Amino acid sequence: MTLAPPLLERDKPLAVLSALLTRASQGAGHVALVSGEAGIGKTALLRQLVSERARPPVRVLWGGCDALFTPRPLAPLQEVGWHVGGDLAEVLREGVSRDAIFRTLLQHLRHPQPPALVVLEDVHWADEATLDLLKFLGRRAATTSALFVFTWREEDVPRNHALRSVLADLPADATSRVRLEPLSPSAVQRLAAEARRSAEGLHEATGGNPFFVTEILAQGPDGAVPTTVRDAVLGRVSRLSARAQALLDVACVVPASIELSLLAAIAGEAYGGLDEVAAAGVLAVSGDAGSFRHELARRALEDGLSPLRSRELHARVLAWLHALPDDPARLPRLAHHAVRAGDGPAVVDFCSRAAQRADRLGAHREAEAHLRSALEYASSIELRRRAELLDARVAQCFLIDRMPDGATAGAEALAIWEDLDDRERQAGTLRELARTSWYMADAGLARRFAARATAVLEGMPASSLHALSWSTRALLEPKPRDQRLMAERAVALARASGDAEALSNSLDTLGCAAVQAGDARGWGYLEESIRVARDHGVDAEAARAYSNIAALAVEEGRFDEAEQWVADGVAFADERDLGTQCLCSIVYRSRLRVLQGRWAEATTDVERIMAHPLASVVTRMVSDTSLGLMRARRGDPGAWEALDAAHVSALKAGDAEAIVPLAAARAELAWLEGDEDRARSEITAAIPIAVTSERGAYLGPLAVWAKRLALGLEMPSSVSLSSPYAEHLAGDWQAASAGYCQRGCVYESALARYDGDDQLALKEAVRDLDQLDARPAARRLRARLASLGARRIPRGPNAPRKAHPFDLTPREEDVLRALAMGLSNAQIGKRLFVSAKTVDHHVSSILAKLEAPSRGAAVAEARKHGLLEEDST
Repeated sequence: MTLAPPLLERDKPLAVLSALLTRASQGAGHVALVSGEAGIGKTALLRQLVSERARPPVRVLWGGCDALFTPRPLAPLQEVGWHVGGDLAEVLREGVSRDAIFRTLLQHLRHPQPPALVVLEDVHWADEATLDLLKFLGRRAATTSALFVFTWREEDVPRNHALRSVLADLPADATSRVRLEPLSPSAVQRLAAEARRSAEGLHEATGGNPFFVTEILAQGPDGAVPTTVRDAVLGRVSRLSARAQALLDVACVVPASIELSLLAAIAGEAYGGLDEVAAAGVLAVSGDAGSFRHELARRALEDGLSPLRSRELHARVLAWLHALPDDPARLPRLAHHAVRAGDGPAVVDFCSRAAQRADRLGAHREAEAHLRSALEYASSIELRRRAELLDARVAQCFLIDRMPDGATAGAEALAIWEDLDDRERQAGTLRELARTSWYMADAGLARRFAARATAVLEGMPASSLHALSWSTRALLEPKPRDQRLMAERAVALARASGDAEALSNSLDTLGCAAVQAGDARGWGYLEESIRVARDHGVDAEAARAYSNIAALAVEEGRFDEAEQWVADGVAFADERDLGTQCLCSIVYRSRLRVLQGRWAEATTDVERIMAHPLASVVTRMVSDTSLGLMRARRGDPGAWEALDAAHVSALKAGDAEAIVPLAAARAELAWLEGDEDRARSEITAAIPIAVTSERGAYLGPLAVWAKRLALGLEMPSSVSLSSPYAEHLAGDWQAASAGYCQRGCVYESALARYDGDDQLALKEAVRDLDQLDARPAARRLRARLASLGARRIPRGPNAPRKAHPFDLTPREEDVLRALAMGLSNAQIGKRLFVSAKTVDHHVSSILAKLEAPSRGAAVAEARKHGLLEEDST
């Protein structure tokens, strides 16, 4: 058998992994992300690590994701379970909850358990459940005695791939990245020399990829350098005996590892070529299984099979696997081979069962893929069964944000249920279509579906479906009074049914309706919704309620509470690996941070949303609104592009929640650009929708802009505006400015002072805007000061000024002078029209820059350097 090529230019990554394994053995568990292109040598590096460092008591637990047509849920964990055995293997066989499986594994790895090297290979092929496993282990790595090594191919992971979000969320202090680079020309030359081959053109042809290099060199001295690895693999295999090639034909149709017993059964006499293919280095044999040294080699061989030969081999593998004792973990493999064999009945059977298991494990993308395959072969099955598969796909599409596909499947399912006159199933499908349509930003269609769902259920015995249907209809209802009545009906039905999911969902909807109507009891309903969901383990409903209460807190100006609800909601979802539900909370946190001028934090949130593959149309619409408003306030390019993108979805949605905040943002941008006619048209178009909503949270900002733009807006008698909008409209700009400050909205506070004519207040507002780097608004305030005949208008932050010996900003100089007067933070905030919290930040910065232990010491240091001479009197 040929010897493995030497491991070149891998000393540094090997040393890094060795050090991390040593630390993990001492109780400082860690995650190492080993990345690189296909064939770069990730597996070879880890095998070297095992041979050099993984000696007892270090345990080596090795598993890998496979390239099945639809990946097996938790495939690498299945392999690890075989190594660990005991209770982990037992829970994997029994099909218990994913959480229980994860925690059982964790117990085997927690410090002071014996150290372990846990290798999970090829996580770019990971199913959704395995991605959750990576997050689960990554967040808890520091509590273990294990070094977790996740390998992945960067070229197989696009920007919007779910894996990138998972890796980005791993704790930075317990995660290291090890990226393997291609071999240098000198390393390639060394390999060629050891193979007694010419290195001419070899590095250029292979790009230094170790797999490509070694495959080409293994062909022998008379072979020309191929242009692709497929040529290298096929060329190398062509020199094997017919028996060995026949064996590889069988092996190549099985992704990942293949049982030797399966290989023997299918290959027949060709099984005798096993030693030859192993000696040639094409197939690696370990224990009772074999695998290709590289997936590229397997794919190259499988692609070379004729269609008939491929279908025949997949059918024989399917029959062999089917004859084994039932094992739910084998369902994805059965489904894969059924699809490749074109066996329609088997596809429907195995894919539908594999989808159920994937759903139970939380692998929703894999569940949807299995259902999609099943439906492609389900044209001739009984209609009821087809409709059930369609409904299941609608539910999975909703979870993974494939809303258009879900809508198509739902429409077909609905037609079948109508033909079968199954009213209950009709109602269930209609409710799913209502939710799907709303996330596609088609509120009108969503309302029609929801109304049909409740109508279909009329006259039928009350059930949890009645409650869920009325709750969905209430959430979509634009008329506040009707919304409240429907939500109350849903809660009553849910309580009568005794179903926790329905009750939590209905309480959530009632809470939203009450808060929007100005009823403070709504906050209590929302909190009760969270308690019910958490007490009964209905995690998705709890996450939904957390995001709704956070969104309402932002809209209602309860910013301190909003921060806490977002934090609680994100923590809840993260702990349960409900990453998608986090987006709803995060998108409103981004809006909160924009309103408070926390640009960097808002940018982080927006970028996370935009990069997330599961972000819905509605979520992206809200995020685009926040992004456009932030760009407008900073004077950055692309503001109209973001707001225009949101506008398309908002017009389709047609509800106040989408249209009003966007209209205010578009009007502000137009105003900042000096186009007041356009600003008026934006506000005028949104006023009727805001009035219909009867929500002060929507009417307040529009009314302020209407006043600033000299537009008339008659406030409905049913709506009372809260502070600071009420004071702003009453002309009390000082109180309004202070109210905005209490929320941390320095920008809005400055604009409130714009509406007054106090030159000192306007100058302070200009300084505030300069501190925020809100350039367009600062220019407008400077122009207003000039129109009032003001002298000594504050210069912009980019204007040349005398260097400050302690690098204090203009605002910090203002605060320092106030400190010299002995004023408290609250008094300084009132004087400078900023919040006490903002003053506290400035004071901390001043103390750090002056290296002073106290406020008094800072003032003394400033006087010592002559910085306060003008205030000595």
